[in-house]
Amino acid sequence: QYQQSLGFLARARALSDTLGMLTKLAHVSLAESRAYAALGNLPAATTRATALIARLRREGARSEELDAELLAAELAQKDGSPAVARARLDTATGIANGLGSALARVRVALARARVLDGAAQPAQVIAALQVLRPDTLMLSADEQAERAGLLARAHLRLGHADSAIAAGRVAVTSVERIRRKLERIVIPKLEFREATIREAVDFLKKKSVELDDISPAGEKG
Repeated sequence: QYQQSLGFLARARALSDTLGMLTKLAHVSLAESRAYAALGNLPAATTRATALIARLRREGARSEELDAELLAAELAQKDGSPAVARARLDTATGIANGLGSALARVRVALARARVLDGAAQPAQVIAALQVLRPDTLMLSADEQAERAGLLARAHLRLGHADSAIAAGRVAVTSVERIRRKLERIVIPKLEFREATIREAVDFLKKKSVELDDISPAGEKG
């Protein structure tokens, strides 16, 4: 349904722009970019991902600027432009350092690892993911699964069978934990009005933590 979603997103973008809602405009533009990428239209995806970067920087929307730079880096790698991808990642690293947020560092490290994985550079993937060690407790279950999956593939490419198997087991365990939580945690029916995608996701994350009465404190949600 990506093609159909683009029509709705285009209208949402126009409305957000008219109302001067920059944060929502940025989220809609990135959603458009991902839809175009899923359809295989990388030029259009890149255009939507980068369209607002200068404005976001000018108006101090640093978190949204970070998201745009990271998505643009991944798209550049997929489009066969590794130098552009590296430049985008370096810019994103600077933004994350300025934000001083562990969550921002996690986003950058995972994006860098994805770009390096796409470039078939397994040793660099492992090095990029090692940066996450101080922030391990900040990783969500899906981020833990992604980190373990990237590590497993990197070790396998390097011929490190034992390490690949160990990381693969962690990935499977993380995915199973997510599956069990999805089966167990029931969030009441909700209706979001005038909420951005990120606001909706943040709300769902918060509710999943509140309603998770089984998992340990650091693994709720």
